[in-house]
Amino acid sequence: FTMASRAILRLPLIFNIFVLPIFGQFPTTCVTEEGLASKECCPVPTGFTEQCGGPGRGVCDYLTPNDEGQFYPHDPYFQYDDRMAWPTKFFNRSCQCEFPFWGPDCTQCWWGYYGDECNEQRLLVRQNIKSLNEVQLDKFFTYLNWLKGNKSENSVITSRYDNMWDENNTFTNHFVETNRYDFWIWIHYYGNMPAVLNGTHVTMMWNHHSSNFLPWHRAFILYMEREIQMISGDGTFAMPFWDWVGLGTTCDICNDRYMGRSDENGALLSPYFNHWKHVCSDSIGYDISGRICDPTHSGKNYVIRDPSNDIENELPTLSDLTFTL
Repeated sequence: FTMASRAILRLPLIFNIFVLPIFGQFPTTCVTEEGLASKECCPVPTGFTEQCGGPGRGVCDYLTPNDEGQFYPHDPYFQYDDRMAWPTKFFNRSCQCEFPFWGPDCTQCWWGYYGDECNEQRLLVRQNIKSLNEVQLDKFFTYLNWLKGNKSENSVITSRYDNMWDENNTFTNHFVETNRYDFWIWIHYYGNMPAVLNGTHVTMMWNHHSSNFLPWHRAFILYMEREIQMISGDGTFAMPFWDWVGLGTTCDICNDRYMGRSDENGALLSPYFNHWKHVCSDSIGYDISGRICDPTHSGKNYVIRDPSNDIENELPTLSDLTFTL
């Protein structure tokens, strides 16, 4: 899991357990040959008769991208960075939901709203993981394992999409199913994928090495938190946080009570996570090549952590944090 940055207050426990570390969704119902060819993603939700639920909930409309896509003919891996005009690389029409409805088919609720009609508001309180009792810890770790062990019903991931249609207009679908946890890990890789700016190959991680760090990860946390609420049926679940300010180079949750110890090779010894394998096993090079991580290589390697169990760079002090704020 991510351990160090000099830019954040408290690190919610999102288990980004990768030595090398993405936001777009590909709704499963839309990534068919017909859906991609039409560039429309406006599903008819279960129990409804109209796209996006119809008036009062949502309508199918044209998208307005944030900015123009850019074309870089000199670099084959950056023919078009789809993030520059998301999601028009794939779809130009999607569900536009009426508040407080939300989601690819407008059947979900906007943040902070709950219930079938999204008319219930609820305040969730995050707790320090060090304050959780054994029952609460077991529930949290069980929820994470549920994400890891259950297929994502709504979203898929892909390793490539620039050649889904060949010169003969033959379609090859490169989207693949994944579990609910690895979907979010793929999202994290996707955000880290470098781009080309002004003709220069830039390898900066866009969701880490920029002002995007705080808002991007805030949204990431909210999405994963909601995923846990949905799969567990626990609408009161709130992601716990780890307050590491002033710990120096010590990880005080890398032990059997919390996230697990590591052996001399970095393998996790935690009974909750020692069986986990990770997506994008061939991660080396994704941050410099511009290629999307290949989910077909998933499940080859077990999750590992720095064998030292310590943090390479000293964690921020309280004065560091105060200065940043």
